[in-house]
Amino acid sequence: LYQVAKFARRNRALSSGVGIAFVGLLIGGAAAIGQARTAMGQRDRAEKALAESQRVTEFVQSILIQADPKAFGRNRSVRDALDRAASRIDLEFADAPHIRAAIHETVADAYWATGELTTAEEHFRASLASHEADEPRDPWAAHLTEMKLVRLHLFVGDTDAAEERLADMEDARLATQGSAPLMTSNLLALRGQLARLRGDFGRSADLFREAIAFRRDAPGVQGPAIARYYMELAESANLEERDQDEAVALAREAVSIYRSTLGPEAPATLWGTMELTWFLSFRGRVDDLVEAEALLRHALTAQIEVS
Repeated sequence: LYQVAKFARRNRALSSGVGIAFVGLLIGGAAAIGQARTAMGQRDRAEKALAESQRVTEFVQSILIQADPKAFGRNRSVRDALDRAASRIDLEFADAPHIRAAIHETVADAYWATGELTTAEEHFRASLASHEADEPRDPWAAHLTEMKLVRLHLFVGDTDAAEERLADMEDARLATQGSAPLMTSNLLALRGQLARLRGDFGRSADLFREAIAFRRDAPGVQGPAIARYYMELAESANLEERDQDEAVALAREAVSIYRSTLGPEAPATLWGTMELTWFLSFRGRVDDLVEAEALLRHALTAQIEVS
């Protein structure tokens, strides 16, 4: 992490150009380290985990070097570095499928952020294949990767592919007990998105309500996820034109949850605030428009200050 920060300070222009995609890859390296360290319980397993984390660190540092214009000239693009990194994953981590899965997933996120959707899908699938090769298999990690793949299908409007993947995920959930409430809520939310994309807004709203109910029953702090579902429910309710007042109330509830769990200046809170301004503007009352303008000014100012 020190190397990442040092690189960013020395190459501010490049770092800003990297954006979400490349920063995501670096964070993914750290996530892979974290996954490797979950095995730290006994001395031999701890030594193995530390060795794996060192491999990931070296991999990330090599990517930083490839992206450094001082080392390779300004003609070397961030995309070149990303492509080179992606081509090395399977070879460098052939004996560590859990790390391979994490890095493939993060590379997929990076390609998605840069608009390379076909390549992103390839890496999501490679991540899932690595999860399948892992012993013991981590069903929750595989589930999260599959969620991203479904969202990618929905993003490009491929409802049939999303439906097929969701069916596979539901079969996997039936075989998993420990994470059932969280998995169930995620699947309901994805089906809510699918129903909305197909124009069935009433069904979509009902699915998001079910997702919220299951998420509330899940262990741990679920505030941000519930807030996201409230916002999704607000969108479906608004599109159905059943009750715009309900849509505004749901969006307010989502922002309130984001504020209380993440803080008023958190990115998710600011995103939720801007979504709320859209619902207020859509309802169109005079006081709504005044409030929407004030909220939008606040959110934009906060984003500028954070950046």
